[in-house]
Amino acid sequence: MLELAKIEILEKAPDQVRAHERKVWRDVYNLGRDDGIEPFATLCRSKVIGRNAQRFMRREVPVGMHADMLAVKMPSGVGGSSVTGYHQDFPNFPLDRAGLLTFWIALEDMTPDQGVMRFFSGSHKEGPLGRRNLEQDERGLLDHYPFVERIHPLSPPMSLKAGDCTVHSSLVIHGAPGNTTDRARWSYLMSYFPGDACWTGAPHHIFNAEAGLEPLQPVRSPKFPVIYGG
Repeated sequence: MLELAKIEILEKAPDQVRAHERKVWRDVYNLGRDDGIEPFATLCRSKVIGRNAQRFMRREVPVGMHADMLAVKMPSGVGGSSVTGYHQDFPNFPLDRAGLLTFWIALEDMTPDQGVMRFFSGSHKEGPLGRRNLEQDERGLLDHYPFVERIHPLSPPMSLKAGDCTVHSSLVIHGAPGNTTDRARWSYLMSYFPGDACWTGAPHHIFNAEAGLEPLQPVRSPKFPVIYGG
């Protein structure tokens, strides 16, 4: 997976519609979900992953796949290496209920100074706290909700081995320091949502009528396949 990721990010990314270079990372979307590139495709559609996602959702509902993505924080001094401001994922998506979560997989060994994520423990209990631009607001939610740092412990810096995985709810406040090393942080993300979640009808570049969705109806579309329990 790491070798394929390097090809996608370092060689092919400039020619891909779904590739972006942001201040906080370089990314390529849906290698598994849409392009069927192995082993990404088998992993992101795995029933084992789906079952685990359902267990984290804590409800016996079908599990729909949202997206998969390479998110590579580049070496220091290169575009895509900056701090990822603290944020929640939930406000970015027009879904009517909580439950969306993300599996974050290290594709090689990494140390905290490469920009490994950190989380505010228990912060999901605060509910949605608003959308933030990760590239313009380094402290993110913390400037707007300073009590978070007093109430919710920040997870310690983590070193990860290749294949290690974290999972976080879309309501957990998380972020990452910049990469201060000469080695990229290679990671692969897969996100899932509860299959009874409805599209609110709010404008969105992915969740919309063009994808076959209807406002206030469950998300049912080939673009968002059910991988477990459907």
